[in-house]
Amino acid sequence: LKIRVEEEEGKVKAAAREAAAAEEDFKAAVDRTARELEEQKAYYTEQLTKARSQAAAAETAANGEARGHLEGELADVAAREEALTDQVDGLRAAMTRAAEAASRREERAAEDAREMARRCQESEERHEELARRLPASTRPLLRQIEAMRAQQGEHAEAWVGAERALQARAAD
Repeated sequence: LKIRVEEEEGKVKAAAREAAAAEEDFKAAVDRTARELEEQKAYYTEQLTKARSQAAAAETAANGEARGHLEGELADVAAREEALTDQVDGLRAAMTRAAEAASRREERAAEDAREMARRCQESEERHEELARRLPASTRPLLRQIEAMRAQQGEHAEAWVGAERALQARAAD
């Protein structure tokens, strides 16, 4: 039973380690995504600044086509930024769900371990009670066996005596 409790504790610890590893992986993914987002934001901000300079020059030269292109690129950047933000939010939500699931599994494992310990304690108490009552319940049987042995010995002596008497009579 103790081994089983230790196994359950080992499973609980393994589940906790897995949850911690998953949480670290999720945090790393979130950090990595945030860095990518910041890098892309800086890049696209720089690109936007360049594009605006070019647009100002194109506007000065009355080039409306360049302006439309830059606005399209800006919309793409905004869409990409929104997509990355949604991805970060999704990863955070997934990390939270995974942590909650690991916590629930850990709680269930701990409850199972407590239940096993309780059942073990009850079994040990029943065993001790039976062991304590065993001598009292077997005493009458031991007396009865002793009485039967004594009676058997008396019967055996009577048969031996009867056999001798019959042999003596047969011999006369």
